Amino acid sequence: MPQTLTIFLASSAELKDDREKFEQFIGRKNKTLNPNDQFIRLEIWEDFIDAMSQTRLQDEYNKVVRECDIFVMLFATKVGQYTREEFEAAFGQFQESGKPWIYTFFKTAPVVLDDIPRGDLQSLWDFQDRLKALGHFWTKYQDSDDLINQFTRQLELRDPFAGGVSPPPPPPLEEVIKKYWQQLIQDPDFNSMPVIGKRERQRLDNLYVRLQVTAYGDKTAVAEQFRTRKTEKAVPGEIIPHNLPPDMAINAFHRFVVLGPPGMGKTTMFRFIAYTVSRLGLGLARPEEFPLEGKSNRVPLYLPLTELSDYGGDLLGCLKNYLNKRFPGCKALTPLLDSLLKNGQCLMLLDSLDEVAAAHLRPVKDNVKGFLNNPDWQGNSVLLSCREGSWKKDGVSLAFPAVLQIVDLDDAAIGEYLHHWFSAEDSEAALALKEKICHTPRLKALATNPFLLSLIAWLSQSNILPERRVELYVKCTDALLNEEYKEAHDRYSSDFGPDHADLKAGVLTDVAFAMMKRNLREIPRNELRGIIRESLGSKDAADERPGKLIDEIHRGSAILRETSADHIYEFQHNTFREYFAARKLQAALAALLSQWKQARSQAKLTDFLSQRPGEMNPLQWATDPLWTEVNRLAVGLLEHPTPALELLFEIDPTLAARCYLDADPEKVDHDIIKKLWTERIEREERIKIVRSIKESLRDDREVLDFIAGIFLTGETDSEVLCHCDEALRQVGSDEAFSISRTMFDHWPAERQYKTHEAAFKQDKFWQAVEIKGGEFKMGSNEDANEKPIHPVKISPFRLGRYTVTAGQYQRFDPDHTKRNKKGYGGFFKDDKQPAINVSWYDAYIFCKWAGGRLPTEAEWEYACRAGTATPFSTGDNLTTDQANYDGNYPYKNHPKGKYLEKTTPVGSYPPNAWGLYDMHGNVYEWCQDWYDGKYYDVCKKQGVVENPTGPESGSYRVLRGGSWFSNAQYCRSADRDNADPGDRLRYVGFRLVFVP
Repeated sequence: MPQTLTIFLASSAELKDDREKFEQFIGRKNKTLNPNDQFIRLEIWEDFIDAMSQTRLQDEYNKVVRECDIFVMLFATKVGQYTREEFEAAFGQFQESGKPWIYTFFKTAPVVLDDIPRGDLQSLWDFQDRLKALGHFWTKYQDSDDLINQFTRQLELRDPFAGGVSPPPPPPLEEVIKKYWQQLIQDPDFNSMPVIGKRERQRLDNLYVRLQVTAYGDKTAVAEQFRTRKTEKAVPGEIIPHNLPPDMAINAFHRFVVLGPPGMGKTTMFRFIAYTVSRLGLGLARPEEFPLEGKSNRVPLYLPLTELSDYGGDLLGCLKNYLNKRFPGCKALTPLLDSLLKNGQCLMLLDSLDEVAAAHLRPVKDNVKGFLNNPDWQGNSVLLSCREGSWKKDGVSLAFPAVLQIVDLDDAAIGEYLHHWFSAEDSEAALALKEKICHTPRLKALATNPFLLSLIAWLSQSNILPERRVELYVKCTDALLNEEYKEAHDRYSSDFGPDHADLKAGVLTDVAFAMMKRNLREIPRNELRGIIRESLGSKDAADERPGKLIDEIHRGSAILRETSADHIYEFQHNTFREYFAARKLQAALAALLSQWKQARSQAKLTDFLSQRPGEMNPLQWATDPLWTEVNRLAVGLLEHPTPALELLFEIDPTLAARCYLDADPEKVDHDIIKKLWTERIEREERIKIVRSIKESLRDDREVLDFIAGIFLTGETDSEVLCHCDEALRQVGSDEAFSISRTMFDHWPAERQYKTHEAAFKQDKFWQAVEIKGGEFKMGSNEDANEKPIHPVKISPFRLGRYTVTAGQYQRFDPDHTKRNKKGYGGFFKDDKQPAINVSWYDAYIFCKWAGGRLPTEAEWEYACRAGTATPFSTGDNLTTDQANYDGNYPYKNHPKGKYLEKTTPVGSYPPNAWGLYDMHGNVYEWCQDWYDGKYYDVCKKQGVVENPTGPESGSYRVLRGGSWFSNAQYCRSADRDNADPGDRLRYVGFRLVFVP
């Protein structure tokens, strides 16, 4: 029976001569094989005709690759995307069946490097790295004769006609995992990321700023878990900082949700985790770079949850299907997933729940819920990412131990990012841009987002730095479409004339809108051509313009990019898709508002809209969380945003509040918005608006009017009011201070301080102690954050003899006890208990309401010591007869004492020498200062510091004194602690500084 051997030859067009010589060689070889009934069939890409498949020609190639006996690759100066895909198909097939045999040849003929685009060379080097990682060896050749000789010698080493090759035995588990790690770290989507203004993808090692996560929302339960997590170390109450890098968060919670707005790097963070864990497994990274507790050899498994909505099956089946597609060279891994999961060896990274269409969200969440609840898989770490606005949508809740939020980039992280973004030669430019950002509030508000920071960095090179993010997108996309980031001689000529950028922006607008309506992240070229043809008003299926536009946009601007799959396109960043969709929505909104105004209709805008059923309703996506960003940007693009904002307040007040932040502040009627403030906007949104008010309203006059308007509404939320007060302090005028004094004027009479003033005067626990001024040594040598000991001078002040009681706080907030008594009944059994479950914001506003303030950290320690220099005001030890703390953990080697497990009425223990009660234990006490563990170093350098008020900014506020559940160590006079100012904890209270 005749034997046929199929060879597939893959190469780039630059090696056409070598390919033809190889084909001639096979022809000569067949003449010697024919007498033996043997024949070699050579498949090369020129033999395929486009008519075979207009949309997936590469599928035909890959099918032949998988079915061939020998796969030969030729390379010179680059590796094309399709050639790489063919290799993946061949390698995956070889792992499964032992064929095809793969022979790889690199031509070494001399070339002029300056004539070769760097991207081509990079593709070659990356592919060689990939082959090394897979343990695949290649051969070098000089010319076509050398190629034929090298191939002949290799072919003679084993007879390809000697019969079928039996499949290799299953490789050991360790080898399978190692190959998976190797393939993952070679994948460009995991080892690099696209960066605006850079022609090539940037390696994560060089550019990625490692984002942190922190407690989210109410924060109470998570914050207490952060602060009281037990360890096996000698210190039983290890305090974990609220801002955690991902590795520490994984160790602390094992499973958690990561929330963040668009552009904050959720997907990049997950891919970075997978990349780093794989490098750790291969010994390519130091353990201290990403120290994970528990099992070694973690297997990171990344899955976009949009895959699950398309798959239609269970999560595990979808994961296997995705891994087989994504890593075809590691198909031996998927049969082992069940055992790896049972062994608790996997690190699941479930990405982008927010991108799942509303129709599929419930079944997808049910699938995730089933995975989380599987009793055999509890040992695996699971991380899930989502945008904030989408997390609580629909009725299916997912039980995670913690819901965390990506932290905004701070000044240091902004500087680090810019240092890497600019080349070493431009370090001065990086430093100058950082300084400009940090001293321009509106710009800094944008720069805390990594994606927007990359736009700022790029646009800064042209001295174009708009301060609203929608303006950033306008400037950025315009510059990209005009290829302004390239030198003039590198720009591609366009077939569409000088206005080509406007034409491309128009078709991208229609493409993005169509993709948003169908919730598509990727789109096949054929569908893309159809949308563009319709956008151009063409009905001619043979119209070549759509294809040319796709190629020009892809090649020139990089706004659209071709994915690893053939002829599948996506926007380089999801935010670009949302921005272009917003352009379409803005045009529809503007047309609607114009028609309504011209009609002079007395009907409400919503009713006017319902009377026009034949037209597109631009509000139909207002309640869809997938469209939140699109709606915000659309309002930001409007010339007349106020009517649209009013309309949105009727539909979705929280969306309206977000849109208000993006609207052009010079074009909004702020009086109308103020009237809607308390009726439509939820607390968290009010906080966001007030925190950014100085950036949203450029003129101090507008800021003062806006905050005065908030006070007129009778706003009572402490955090909102704190941020209002901060904005007024930033204005700093006499009028600002006058407005600050009106903060409580519009509160109900029963909550006015003057209503309770007589009761306070008669309250024996409402007493001030006159603290004489003096100098003392602040700090100690026990803990790092208490060093160095340094001299501090304090002016006289009047400090509360007792911490604020529950009864006193009840006059300020009548519902406080009712809200908290259910879970903490023993802590609220009488009015003499210390007020607890109060945030720093609550304490600050209470003090302002009562005409006082919080003590500074230095004032607090000075008063606590009461002239002593010992660890406690009681001496070298503190017993449970002297203070309420956890007596199971006495100071050093002193005897144990009692542990009451709750607060005691204020004044239950003896006062210190200055007449102050409960300075040690019972409840931690908020101080005015921001916390900084290195602040004492700054003070030491200044000599004797007078009345220090702490750092100018920070993330946490100072806590002092220890509490009923603290070790004696944490009750020392010098002990420094801290917490998020929004935390409400059952062991934290405060005391007042009386201001004359």
